[in-house]
Amino acid sequence: MFEGAPTPLAVFVRFGWRNVLRFRLSDSPASVAGWRLADADEDSAVLEAHSPLLEARNVAFVDDDGVTWATYVRFHGRVGRAVWAIAARLHHVVLPYLLRRAVRRTERSLRLGGVNATSVTSATVRA
Repeated sequence: MFEGAPTPLAVFVRFGWRNVLRFRLSDSPASVAGWRLADADEDSAVLEAHSPLLEARNVAFVDDDGVTWATYVRFHGRVGRAVWAIAARLHHVVLPYLLRRAVRRTERSLRLGGVNATSVTSATVRA
């Protein structure tokens, strides 16, 4: 989902992660867009990022109804809370956009491969 973002949006988001939220992102191939893959199985994945301001955990679940994405944030002090209050406004716009885009790309890819994509139809975001 993150890697498939349009380049200007990906640059903007990564800038915000590193320079505004101050996440310490990884360059490891085992990470997802710099986020540490904390846990994963066939139906879910947990991504984590930490900074002096806050900790964030993104949990994605896939089932027959589609994809559910939940973001959990723990603040470190008032500054972390204030920074997230601003960043959350963008998060609530950008994340649903990226999820819907990823669903459309997956559907298109499955159709081209001759697979019925009826189970990959929605992007529900709980933040």
